[in-house]
Amino acid sequence: MVAYKFSQNKVSVVVAYNLEKPDSNDSQNFDKLVSQLRTEADSEAIRALGLLGNPEAILPLIEMFENPANEVFSLIVAEVLINFGEEAFQALLTRLKEDKNSNIRASAAMLLREFIDIRSVLPVIEALKDDDPTVRWQSAYTLYRLWDSRAALPLLPLLKDSDSRVRREAAWALGCFNEKIAVEPLIEALQDEDAWVREAAIQSLSDLNDKRAFKPLIQMLDDKNSRVRSKAIEALGQFENKNAVEPIIKILEEEDKVVKVSAVNALGNLKDSRAVESLIKILNTEDVYLGKSTSNALAKLGQVAVPALIEALRTSRWEVCQRIATALARIGEVALEPLLSAMDAEDGNIRFWAVTALGRLEDKRALPRLEWASQNDSKKNSAGANVKKAAKEAIERIKSKTTQTN
Repeated sequence: MVAYKFSQNKVSVVVAYNLEKPDSNDSQNFDKLVSQLRTEADSEAIRALGLLGNPEAILPLIEMFENPANEVFSLIVAEVLINFGEEAFQALLTRLKEDKNSNIRASAAMLLREFIDIRSVLPVIEALKDDDPTVRWQSAYTLYRLWDSRAALPLLPLLKDSDSRVRREAAWALGCFNEKIAVEPLIEALQDEDAWVREAAIQSLSDLNDKRAFKPLIQMLDDKNSRVRSKAIEALGQFENKNAVEPIIKILEEEDKVVKVSAVNALGNLKDSRAVESLIKILNTEDVYLGKSTSNALAKLGQVAVPALIEALRTSRWEVCQRIATALARIGEVALEPLLSAMDAEDGNIRFWAVTALGRLEDKRALPRLEWASQNDSKKNSAGANVKKAAKEAIERIKSKTTQTN
């Protein structure tokens, strides 16, 4: 039995009970729920139909997508249809192939992706030839979700489709199949007039990680669209090609913060010492996200960044010094000796933050020097915090870690 509430001619489920005998009112309620789908669909009515378990709900649930506005209910409908099983699956395949309404065909392609059934791959590939662009791009996206390499070759012609959304979804999808036949067509798609298509092509070339894409991606650093430039930088950061370092360093001079963050992250991934000086220059930025990204990148560079990071403690703001200390700790063991040496610096700021970083490094070999500092160091940092207290906190942190390990 299913309990309902009725208001303003709407029907919605309140409570559902699984009983051996069906409720005598279920048939009437079924008709009212279907009628509601055809007038003004809502999620409660969709779920109520699913709870009734009547497979006659399958076609009304599919046909509600004659109205494109109902696409907002696609995931709820998919969940209900999946529970109906094979009958719903076959109904969607039939509608994809035969329905005269393009909205229904597009929705069938959309709903089939939620079934994740490889039997739908070939019918959806065939739908890539549909006259309607929405059917084509929905089918391309479904093939991306199904992740079947049989789709790679049929998707290639869609990179030249007249509709930009179709080209975009095809470009996105081609990156997931690891088929090298897609590399050259995707490189050509980098010249597409639509920025979304260019961005999708860049992402797929990054996923395919083919050396043929390197030079074309370098050229994309000059793209007029900042989002595309950012995506190209991210892609180059995934290539193990140090020839990308200098061009990306130049990007740090840009005003666009999103592009600049992408450049910082890429330089961190490339781990080249040439980036240290340029990254240090922007470490004191007022932009918190950029600052954090920069300190993280310097941490990835490792040992080569340690001297510059320690020197930056001399003049950096409190919050920046916090990030530098964290970066030095993340660099790990190779930062230990430079940090111990920094405890002898004349500058109180450097001594304070070196002690703080040693605490975060949690290496017990630092304890003798820290013990001395906790008793004898009279220096203070630029904010007036004293080194003695910082040393005591560092000692406590290291000993706590040692106790937990033992």
